[in-house]
Amino acid sequence: MGSSQSKKQPPILTHCSIPAYCIKAVGSRHFIIAGGGGSAKTGVKNEIELFLLSYNQFSKLGNQPLESRPNSSTSLLSRPTQVINTSKYATMNMDVIPIAPLDQGKYLIAAGQDEFCYLYETTGYGVKEEEAEVEVPSRLSLNFREITRIITDTNAKDAYQKCVRFDRSGGEKPLRMATGGNDGYIRVWNVSEILQNRDPKVRKPIVEFLADTESNLSDAVQDLDISLCGLYLASVAKEVNIWDLNLGKKILKLPSVPQLGDGFKVRSLRFTPLDRSGRNAVFVVAYNQRTMSSKAISYLALWTFNKEQKLCHLHSLKQTCTQSISSLSVSPCGKFTAIGTMGGSVGIFDTQNMQLLHLAQETHTNFVTAIDFLPSRTYDVKQGYLNSSEAVQKNSASCFLPGIISDQLTSVISLSVDQSIQVHSVPYPKSGSASGYLLKLAIWTLILYVIFWLLLKY
Repeated sequence: MGSSQSKKQPPILTHCSIPAYCIKAVGSRHFIIAGGGGSAKTGVKNEIELFLLSYNQFSKLGNQPLESRPNSSTSLLSRPTQVINTSKYATMNMDVIPIAPLDQGKYLIAAGQDEFCYLYETTGYGVKEEEAEVEVPSRLSLNFREITRIITDTNAKDAYQKCVRFDRSGGEKPLRMATGGNDGYIRVWNVSEILQNRDPKVRKPIVEFLADTESNLSDAVQDLDISLCGLYLASVAKEVNIWDLNLGKKILKLPSVPQLGDGFKVRSLRFTPLDRSGRNAVFVVAYNQRTMSSKAISYLALWTFNKEQKLCHLHSLKQTCTQSISSLSVSPCGKFTAIGTMGGSVGIFDTQNMQLLHLAQETHTNFVTAIDFLPSRTYDVKQGYLNSSEAVQKNSASCFLPGIISDQLTSVISLSVDQSIQVHSVPYPKSGSASGYLLKLAIWTLILYVIFWLLLKY
């Protein structure tokens, strides 16, 4: 599949009403953004906003069946369904994870707000009524509830949580999350215990350790992620280290890349589910130049961590573009990697070889603050589930439909300081036409005929 580059403005789903810094897909039909003006009394609100994705029913494509639309992503529509006021705190980092079967609409949201991590949950689906003059009478929403807040950064001068990630390994073990911030510490929390005991007393992490061990400095933790097996954590601070998540013990420091030298540093990283053997943990690393310049260069690398040998191997390294990377995301299947840049560009890559699949140059007018993948299949909302009768809910037949962007190979949503939310898609490769197939068949038939004729003649 070839790459596509475009300076044409992609479809803008909507514009934010607040300065937003986080965006996450929630289930198959929704996404949330979060941000705000912080504690400064500027009149800018601090909010978490939920949006519903649907097709634009008022466009010319709206009444056409899915398979007849030339590009369904161009007719996507997003509409707000829920707003959470976060008081004087702006949300600067976020993660989302389902905590029940997906058709129940129950998710857990961890939101970094200053030195706190606020936990919110959705308790199921609801319906938001529209004003009388709107043609569409209602829209699907989620019911939100605040659970508690945890102090996750204890820096005396400038306490500030900078990153949070849930443990997605699943199984029977308790749900955990890891946080990092300005005080340089990584803290691992037992979320299951917090959900069971919601008394807002002081919470203590189950594991706590300093991210930079060699220098013994408390450099801020810029990013972290937990391996999909739930055994390891990778952190980005002054050093990039891999840890035993259960013990908080350092396993190794990520080796430097000889091709990059000392002029580059790790911006962020994400684990992927690409290795199914269970022997390796595979992760994507984004590199930026240490010194900012007008001709910045950035790279994406694919690393494998061998669990038995406790060694890291560089699988591939590719230059992305001539801009610094500001945000990174890997699709749930692990096949695709997306970046947002300081110049407002959005790129989508094949994770295994880092081949460029799509690049929208400077599609945003300012840097991209967050990016996330949209699901290609609908997993939520059984038929009749919104009915108030419990008997109807229990006996509802599953009605799983194609995802909102199922006609695309993959799609991402991007968020920028320019307060626009955009969608970017990689289409499926075009299959050859019938006439082209017949022409190839005729040519091969002629070649075989000539070969057969020559064999008979000689």
